[in-house]
Amino acid sequence: MKFKIEIITPTIIRSHNIAYPIQLFEDENGKILLLDIFKFFESSGSANQNFVEDFKKLINNFIEYKKSNSSRDQKAFLNKEAIMNEIVRRSSDFYHKYIRNNQSSREAIILENITSFLDAGESHLRIFEIFYPINSGEGNRSIYIPGSSIKGSLLSGVYHRLIEDIQCKTIINDGKNSDKNLKDIMKELGSLIKVDDFLPQEEDLELGLIKIQREYISMSKSGKKGIPQYIIAIMNGTFKGDISLNHSSLNLFLNNEYKKKWYKVPDRIKILNCAFKVNLTNNSKPAEVEDVIIKNLPLIYQEQLISVRKIIERNHINMVLENDSNFNLGAYRGALLMGIEKYTKTPPHTAYRWNNKILGQVKLEEIKP
Repeated sequence: MKFKIEIITPTIIRSHNIAYPIQLFEDENGKILLLDIFKFFESSGSANQNFVEDFKKLINNFIEYKKSNSSRDQKAFLNKEAIMNEIVRRSSDFYHKYIRNNQSSREAIILENITSFLDAGESHLRIFEIFYPINSGEGNRSIYIPGSSIKGSLLSGVYHRLIEDIQCKTIINDGKNSDKNLKDIMKELGSLIKVDDFLPQEEDLELGLIKIQREYISMSKSGKKGIPQYIIAIMNGTFKGDISLNHSSLNLFLNNEYKKKWYKVPDRIKILNCAFKVNLTNNSKPAEVEDVIIKNLPLIYQEQLISVRKIIERNHINMVLENDSNFNLGAYRGALLMGIEKYTKTPPHTAYRWNNKILGQVKLEEIKP
C-alpha cells in the first residue's frame, strides 16, 4: 500500500556526516547553503594563490573562535558572538567570490536552501559539529526517510500494545522465559512487514539548521541543560513510499513452520491477533490479512502517543505533543518516546525538545488509489 508521511515537528534522520560552520554560507536570498569542502577545492582550482591565502584566513578565523570559545578569559567570552559573526561573514564573502569566478564549483553544494538558525551565544565546542540528514549526496532532492527507521518506530507501537494489553501479556508469559519470548515475537512480527524508503515531494521540502539539547524535565532539576548540538532537520515536507506485508514470512508464520526454531514462543496466530487486533485463521486470504495489518499500524502507534500524552499531563511536563501527529520518527525523540514501557510508572527525567515540542512528530496516511 502507498503511504505518505507529513512532517509535523522537526524530524531528524541523522547521517554519520558532520559539517562545520566554515562550510555554510548565505546566498543572495539569505538562504544557507552547505558545501562539500573537498568537491569545492577540486572545482575551484587550489593552485590559485589568492584562493589558498583566502582559505587560510578563513581557517585561522575559525581556529581563533574555537580558542576564544573554550577560553575562560572573560574578555574572550564576551567577544565570541562578534567573532562568530565575523566567521559567517568571511565564509560568505569567500564562497561568493570563488563561486562567481567558477560556476562549476556549484556542484559542491550538497544541501540547498537551509533555513538560517545560528545561535552564536553558545559556549561549548560541540556547536562546531553540525549533523546533517540521510541523503545520497545530490542536494535536497536526495533527502529521504529510511524504511528501517519507519519500520522500527511502527514496531515500537506494536511492542507497546503487547506489554500493555493484559491478554497479550498472558499469552507471552505462557512460556518459561517471557523476556526471550517477547524478543523472539518482535523479531517475527518485524519480518512480516516490508517498508520502502520514503522519498520527498520536492515542492514542500524545507530543511532547517536548529539547536537541540537534552533538558531535565523533572521538577528538582528543571532548567538544567545538556550539551547543545546543531542539526540540519527536516522542518516541513511530505514523503511517499510503500508499506506492505511479506507474504512468504506470513505463510511460515501462520503455518507454524518456525516451531522447531522458536519452540518456546506461544501460538503465533494468537500473538498476531493480539498485536494487530485481528481475527485470523489458517484460511485467511493474504490480501485481507495485509489490508488489516498494514492499515492498523498508524492506529497502533497512536495508542503509544496517547500514553505519552498522559505521562506529560500527569507529571506537568512542559512539552507539546501535537494533536495531528499519529506517529513518531527519527533521532532525538527524547526519553518520552524511547522505551515507553520503562515510564508507565516512573516518569523520565530528561528529554530533547525544540520550542517545547517533541521532535519527530509526523502524520502517516494511506494514499487512496
